[in-house]
Amino acid sequence: MGLGHVYFHSGKFPEASDALRTALTVARAQHNPEAMEAVYLILNLSLLPQSRFAEAIALGEELCLSGPPELAACGEFIWGTALSIESAYPVDAEHHLRAAEKLILQRMPTAYTSKLTLTLIKYQLAGVMGQQGQTAQSVSLYWEALALVRENEATLDLLRHIMLYNDLAYQLHLLGDPSAASYVQAGIELAREKGSLTHLPYLLSTLGEIALAQEDLEQAERYFSEGLTLAEAVPVPERIAGLKANLGLVYRQRQQPEEAKKHLLDALARADQLGTRHLAVRIRIWLAPLYPSTSAKTVLQEARQVAENSGFSGLLEEIVQLEQTLNLS
Repeated sequence: MGLGHVYFHSGKFPEASDALRTALTVARAQHNPEAMEAVYLILNLSLLPQSRFAEAIALGEELCLSGPPELAACGEFIWGTALSIESAYPVDAEHHLRAAEKLILQRMPTAYTSKLTLTLIKYQLAGVMGQQGQTAQSVSLYWEALALVRENEATLDLLRHIMLYNDLAYQLHLLGDPSAASYVQAGIELAREKGSLTHLPYLLSTLGEIALAQEDLEQAERYFSEGLTLAEAVPVPERIAGLKANLGLVYRQRQQPEEAKKHLLDALARADQLGTRHLAVRIRIWLAPLYPSTSAKTVLQEARQVAENSGFSGLLEEIVQLEQTLNLS
């Protein structure tokens, strides 16, 4: 487990997963539920930046169906977490996370201290509500998680503690809250203080989006380019796709449509290959205004189909608004 943690925070995700698979085998052989739960949680986490979503989902499913009863909540949590990061089925993700929350609240005292906390569950639920377009509810859950982790840092692992600031900032940015950037900076400071730098690309991406909204294109490009360099070095495939799309938006705002399309199409191919549906729909929304009306309509129809199948209600509203703006409805 120690090796797994070191590899993970060093950005060596495949090595982390291998070490943790071995740790899980040992914990199972010892019939040690406390160790099993701890390994399952970090093993699941190690698979996500590699976009190994099917494996991550299978871990939770296996634990729910054939694991020890005392680990049922853990199984629901990692199942829901994998679905939420894959971003394909946020409603299903919410179902599993709510089940984990219910089991936690009903849990009888055990012989060990569980690593699965309400802070963890509230953090993941906040992300899922954001994917469903329920921004205000997402922010409320992030505030609850932040209050709990400020009371006790041990209730949230380091990576999610860092990302909590980023994800709260992103949702605040969607609401037009000027305090958003300060929370990203708090996340960056925490990451540097603790030496866990693998997810800095996400924080830089959020800073870039805030700068882009303020029409500071040079600053936005600097943040996106720095984030992309870091994401490619780790690598973090989902963020590589996201940052390439972000750079496409910079070019689009500079009235350089061909360069914008080049970056957005590259990003879209990566998102489709990874199966990160929320990002893939968003990129199609960004691409549509760059095309003639017939092609734009086709791109938005593709986006609508995925959004409807996946329950992305917030993105569906954006598609409707864009169709009206482009006179495609």
